[in-house]
Amino acid sequence: MKSKFVLIFLILICFFNLSLSFRFTVTADPRDEQEDWIFALQQIKEKIGGIGEFHVTAGDQDPEDERYADFVSVFGESAIWCPVWGNHDIQNETNIIWLREFNKKSPLVVNKGPEGSENSTFSWDVDPVHFVVLNEQYNGSLDHGIYRADIVDELYDWLVDDLEKNKNPSVIVFGHAPAYPQHRHLNDSLNNDIPKRDRFWKLMNQHVEIYFCGHTHWYSAIQVGNEIVGQEYTYQIDAGAARWSHNNNNISTFLNVFVNEEKSEIQVHVWQSKQVMGEFEVVERLDIPFLQITSTKTPAGGDKYFIFAIVLFVIFIAIFLIVNFIFNKIKGNNLKVTPNNEYEIENLIEQEDELL
Repeated sequence: MKSKFVLIFLILICFFNLSLSFRFTVTADPRDEQEDWIFALQQIKEKIGGIGEFHVTAGDQDPEDERYADFVSVFGESAIWCPVWGNHDIQNETNIIWLREFNKKSPLVVNKGPEGSENSTFSWDVDPVHFVVLNEQYNGSLDHGIYRADIVDELYDWLVDDLEKNKNPSVIVFGHAPAYPQHRHLNDSLNNDIPKRDRFWKLMNQHVEIYFCGHTHWYSAIQVGNEIVGQEYTYQIDAGAARWSHNNNNISTFLNVFVNEEKSEIQVHVWQSKQVMGEFEVVERLDIPFLQITSTKTPAGGDKYFIFAIVLFVIFIAIFLIVNFIFNKIKGNNLKVTPNNEYEIENLIEQEDELL
């Protein structure tokens, strides 16, 4: 009898863990450096076992068709790639058309952006996180309207509406240009227009844990507050560049991002290679709590979690009855519990921590 309860306990752990954690990966600015890009992708596969749920490249992955072909050659056609629009991506009509058509088929384009940016600005959910991709080259009517990044009124208004509709407790936003650039592009990022930048960042600090970006080719992670924002919360994480060449600090970078609902936190593991074709190593880890933990706002999705708890209780009863029936009918059989993705994620986190 004792073994039955142990088995039920293990099965429940597996079920809970299936919904508790997932991971994804981030790169930026590979451009036309194919050899560097492919090596970074191969290191993602070798070092951490793949991209996770999906992979985001934070802009400037031109030529898009070639970089996607490289991506597929490493991870296969079923792997989900999310290319963010950057300033270099809009310089070529072929790239623009390719990105539009690619995103029309993407499973991530769930909530479409404003008119003229329907397939370049969008959002989707992977519980417990709401994800948003912004096209900062959008000028309010054309998806490739401006070379220097900006959060124009139409884009800002859409983002406000999207965030207000969100019911998940965590939000992550992707764009190309940093709001507060470090090292490079100090005067041609979202700080092109300071009032719009401050308006955007105030919104980030009210709703968003992380803003991932690229553009500078230099990894950095900062929290910023000013008299407009009034608090420091949102992390701006610049993913650097997945290449060594044309990279001022000669470091290639990728990010491995873990979401853990049970701990209400996001863990970002920074992997870098500091010599050409050199092995990537973990150099930094950021532990970022969900915004609702430190905010005075009402946690989103209360009704959803209540219903979820009821469903889990019903499933518990059903599992207990099924297992009890099996043990009564088929004695002597040893039911085997297969480890699930959560255990693999925990092991991966522990292995990466040991490398720090």
